[in-house]
Amino acid sequence: MICAIILAAGQSRRMGASKLLLPFGDRTVIARVVAAIPRGPVGRIFVVIRAGDSAIPNALAGQALDFVTNPDPEGDMLSSVRCGFRALPAQCEAALIVLGDQPGVTPALIETLLAARGSSGCSLIVPRGPAGRGHPLLVGMEHRDEVLTCFDGVGLHGLLDAHPTSVLEAAATGAMALSDLDTPADYARLKAHFLSEDSSGPHESHHHHGAGCQGAPLADEEAAGASNPLSLPGMPAVSSAPAYAPDEPVVVLEKPPKA
Repeated sequence: MICAIILAAGQSRRMGASKLLLPFGDRTVIARVVAAIPRGPVGRIFVVIRAGDSAIPNALAGQALDFVTNPDPEGDMLSSVRCGFRALPAQCEAALIVLGDQPGVTPALIETLLAARGSSGCSLIVPRGPAGRGHPLLVGMEHRDEVLTCFDGVGLHGLLDAHPTSVLEAAATGAMALSDLDTPADYARLKAHFLSEDSSGPHESHHHHGAGCQGAPLADEEAAGASNPLSLPGMPAVSSAPAYAPDEPVVVLEKPPKA
C-alpha cells in the first residue's frame, strides 16, 4: 500500500495568514492538494498539522483522512515528515510526501511517480521541473529508519544525497508545476497561473527516464541552465549535522477536533 503524508503544520509567517486556507478557485489551497491525490493507488492519506489546529481538519471535514499532530510548534519540515512516518501502518510500502502549499500538484504527476516506482524498482522517486527537483517525493519504507534518525539540519535533501543510485527522476512539465507558496506575491502568481490554466484545460505530459535509478538530465532543464540538481523547495543546502532519534509523541486524530 502507498500512503500519502501531506505537510500542513507550517505557521505561514511570511504569508501573514493561514496560507493553506486561502481560496484557490472553488476550494481552499489545502483542499486542492488533497483532491489531487488519487485515492485508488494511494490507500491512506495522513495530514500533519500543528497541535491545537482545528481549522484545517474542519476545512477538510467529511473526507477519509488521518490527522497527525506535530507537537513542536517551531518544528521544521523534517519534524513533520517524521511525525507522518511514525503514524504509517505496517503494510505501507512507500510514502508520498506532499506539500500542503503546492496547489499545482496534479493527479497525473502523482500517478507518474507511482508508475515510475513500479516499473523501475527504485526506492526514491522525485519530480524534476525546469527549475530543478521538487515535491511530491516518493520514499520507500526501506528508508524509514534513516528518515526518523538522520538528516537533521539537512532534511530530505540529505536522503537523496545519501542514495544517489536509488533516485529516479520523473519529468514534471509546466513552469510552475512544482512551485509552492510562501508569500502574498507567490499566492497571486500561482493563483493567476493555475486558475487560468484550469479554465483553458491544459494537456499534461509527465514521464520518467534515465539509466537504472539515476535520471539523466532533462533537455528542458539543460536549456534553462538549472544549476542545483539536489535542490528541494524549502530545504537548506547539505551540511554536516549529528543524527538523533527524536522522542516527541505523535497523536493520530481519528476525527477532526472541535473548534
